[in-house]
Amino acid sequence: MKQDRCRQKETGDKERRFEKLRRKAEALVDEKSTEELSASLDDVKELIHQLTVFQIELELQNDELVSAQSRLEASRNKYIRLYDFAPIAYFTFDEDGLISESNLAGAGLLAMDRCSLTSKPFITYLHSDSQKTFYSHRQSVFRDGVQQTCLLTLRLRNGEERIVRMNSVLVDDPYCAERLDSVTGPSQARLTSSSCRFMLSAVEDITDLKRTEELLNQAKLASEKANEAKSEFMARMSHELRTPLNGILGLTQVVIDSELESEQETNLRMVKDSAVELLSIVNDILDVSKVEMGVLTLKKQEFSLRALVEDSFFTFENAAQTKGLDFSLSIAPDMDDEFVGDPLRIKQVLTNLISNAVKFTPQGSVSISVSRDERLSKCARELVHFTVSDTGIGIPDDLIANIFERFYQVDGSFTRSFEGTGLGLAIAKSLVEMMDGVIEVRSTQGEGSVFTVTLPLSTAADAAAKKALAAESEKQAPECEEPAAEEAEANKEPTAPSLPPLTVLLAEDNAVNQAFAQLILRREGHEVVTVGNGKDALEVLSRQTFDVVLMDVRMPGMDGVEATKRIRSGEACVLDSEIPIVAMTAHTSIEDRELFLSVGMDCYVSKPMNWEQILEAMAEAMQVRGRCPRT
Repeated sequence: MKQDRCRQKETGDKERRFEKLRRKAEALVDEKSTEELSASLDDVKELIHQLTVFQIELELQNDELVSAQSRLEASRNKYIRLYDFAPIAYFTFDEDGLISESNLAGAGLLAMDRCSLTSKPFITYLHSDSQKTFYSHRQSVFRDGVQQTCLLTLRLRNGEERIVRMNSVLVDDPYCAERLDSVTGPSQARLTSSSCRFMLSAVEDITDLKRTEELLNQAKLASEKANEAKSEFMARMSHELRTPLNGILGLTQVVIDSELESEQETNLRMVKDSAVELLSIVNDILDVSKVEMGVLTLKKQEFSLRALVEDSFFTFENAAQTKGLDFSLSIAPDMDDEFVGDPLRIKQVLTNLISNAVKFTPQGSVSISVSRDERLSKCARELVHFTVSDTGIGIPDDLIANIFERFYQVDGSFTRSFEGTGLGLAIAKSLVEMMDGVIEVRSTQGEGSVFTVTLPLSTAADAAAKKALAAESEKQAPECEEPAAEEAEANKEPTAPSLPPLTVLLAEDNAVNQAFAQLILRREGHEVVTVGNGKDALEVLSRQTFDVVLMDVRMPGMDGVEATKRIRSGEACVLDSEIPIVAMTAHTSIEDRELFLSVGMDCYVSKPMNWEQILEAMAEAMQVRGRCPRT
């Protein structure tokens, strides 16, 4: 701007000097007196000198103008080439939607000769569904003068359709009015001033992008359907695997409890131990699948940390003593005991680490310690460290990074000394990360390993809040004739409740599980009626009253969930719509539990189940319905 003002000032000075010289020359020519002319000879010389200087200046200015025009032409040609050879199609349109110009990419996009596009209506190259869109787009640009974007579908001469994105801006031609003025006159130029505006559009072919998006959406839908199918498959497999294991474990225990010879009891206990190990493998596989599908959820409940750790420790005490290991547990004395979290999953992680330590330690020691991080001692959440150390075989340095991978084993050969699926540590790592924790390992081959799990756990509510919660729970609980002192005490071995003789409806389709449940219930003095599906259960309930129903969730025809819905809603003409119902299921997720409770089941017992669990569930269901059994 400053340079422009300087140039304008210099031009004005030169014009004024030229005008002054012109007037002086005219005055000299008009003088008639020879004396005066002679007297003015010096003035003539000065005038000639000034004219010569001015001529030189004009010549220099002319050279500058020629040079500037040359540079301008070169710059114009450069931008014309950039426009012509740009990879994106460019078009200019007038207000009627006629093509004024296009670059080579634009002509190529429409599969037309560039010269033949001039003054052609653009809508002739559009699919009928896009013509109205282009009209609205063009009107909006010329009306509002702001950048607009739209999606259009081109229909080419060969019938091919292409999807494009059009970005358009309004452009004013500052020299258009001058050109019109020189050609048509000022009045006509004012009438046609609207033609001095045009729409510049960049048109990008996004056909491949749209097709890719469509393929991705289809793949996403297919993946979601596959996940749903996988979830259903895993639920079905969970049922199909746990159901026969329930029969094996249950009937084996029944036989073990009978009078047997020593060798027979030993053999049956080995059968039971093998079934328990098979159940552990099934649980691991199902847990891995749940983690992969993102359907494994965590509970939040109060629990005793000391009880959880001690229970995990005592589970392996006999195995450690059998191998002659020094087996120890240490819990920091300043540790809080009441926390909020998922005790089942924490115990699953800790149990896996202790099991591995005992398994891979031929001699020496295994120690478990629990401590807290002092840095968070004043916070509502504490960092709790669970450390499992052993003097076992250790892990080679080059294999440590792989031990948390699924199905990975340090020794995968046929001659390996230790059996296993290679899933335990992978599941433990996934569970720890779900709880926002960290699992770490330090190991030296031949010397042992140290596994440390760090979990951020919330401390339980203060004593006053817990007391209020307990009071509210007592207020809501059904009044039973059992003394309060006999309610479940923490950390005691579960014992089967003593129930009076009851009339039980057993809805179970598996013959082995039917036999097991009937044997257990009749041994306890209960009367049992057995049906194989939900429809038969409703029919029996419409003719006979029962004290409790043991309802299998998955049965042919009508399942247990649907049967329970009809009982509670009154849709089925049963004699007692408030009868206590216990769900027997292999589905153990939180979502499954919520579903069972939402349809009216009072509690549930997971397969495989033992006789104590069955009797406890019956007692709990009766208490929920306010029908506390008398002993």
